[in-house]
Amino acid sequence: MRACAVLAEGGKKIAEADPEFSEAIDFVEFYRRTARYFAELNGINARGQGVVSPWKFSNAIPCSGVAAALAAGNPVILKPVSDTVMVTYQLGVCFWRGGVSRKKLQFVPCAGASQGTSSSRVGTSMSSSSRAVRKRRRRCYSANSK
Repeated sequence: MRACAVLAEGGKKIAEADPEFSEAIDFVEFYRRTARYFAELNGINARGQGVVSPWKFSNAIPCSGVAAALAAGNPVILKPVSDTVMVTYQLGVCFWRGGVSRKKLQFVPCAGASQGTSSSRVGTSMSSSSRAVRKRRRRCYSANSK
């Protein structure tokens, strides 16, 4: 189902989707090993933060952001862009089937750049947007969280 969503909704060809899945697997393995390494170090205390991951790049990049945040002990709010909602949902399904709780990884589909992401409880927002778009989004988040 995940591959079908990437091909149909994400507009990828098979030759483009295959490396994206391989890269996503590599990201998950890297962050799993990194988390184990840091867990063994003394004096490192992780503190949870919300992370919003709105990406149009349909698989590998959001997978990397989610895997890194989860490996660091952070809860994740996974917010898809309108064009690839099913692709992003299927990414969430992969993590849930892998044992990540729905409380730790929450899928929040909603319209618009700011809806669902304006809470002051969200500590970090990760995005592959341009600098100008990120600045506009931050201003919008700040105005909506007051």
